[in-house]
Amino acid sequence: MNTILFDLDGTLVPVALEDFIKDYFGRLADKMESLGFDKESFIKESWKSVGKMMENDSQKTNEEVFWQSFINKSKPDSKLYEIFDSFYKNEFNLTKGILKEKRDFRQMFDTLKEKGYSLVLATNPLFPMSGVESRLNWVNLTPEDFIYITTYDNSYCCKPNLKYYKRIFGKIGKKPEECLMVGNNVLEDMCVKKLGTQVYLITDFIENPLNESFDNIPNGNFAQFEKYICGLDFAV
Repeated sequence: MNTILFDLDGTLVPVALEDFIKDYFGRLADKMESLGFDKESFIKESWKSVGKMMENDSQKTNEEVFWQSFINKSKPDSKLYEIFDSFYKNEFNLTKGILKEKRDFRQMFDTLKEKGYSLVLATNPLFPMSGVESRLNWVNLTPEDFIYITTYDNSYCCKPNLKYYKRIFGKIGKKPEECLMVGNNVLEDMCVKKLGTQVYLITDFIENPLNESFDNIPNGNFAQFEKYICGLDFAV
């Protein structure tokens, strides 16, 4: 094993998905209302467009699918793009205040890289890079810590579609069995086990929408995972 894929929300970022969405989306809706958008319509159309991304399995990127649904165009005009980009670089960072604990992954990630591991951020690709980078900063990481990051503009489907993982393996030139996937969602993150990838389920903010048994899956809270990961031998 020589490559580790990390989920982001609920895995590296210590937050429950419901709390994260409520806070983040509330801030975004308030910003759009302040700029003259109808708040209720914005929320309704945004959720519909997010749903389209989750269902995407086409030749279009998630970004194209989102904007096609939201404004009937494959790309936003520069003004709308700048509004969203500015939000993710500024107001979005206030959502850090709801995190359940402070985490700093600098030492862990430096150690893993020193041991020869390639690191991938396998977060569900619903955000632009600016939204991903802000959340990484909350746990003292940067995009440069990863050899590949999934964002809505470089992805054509979402978890738990196995094509999402197959595309990652193709992009990084790794076989599934060379990799370990670390995440907190039994359905979305652990499904890659079907491809022969090792998995580890983080249970602090576990998501198990189908109430599946995970007794046969390596799992533990983040403190237990940290002990496990720091005990890994050098990459092979």
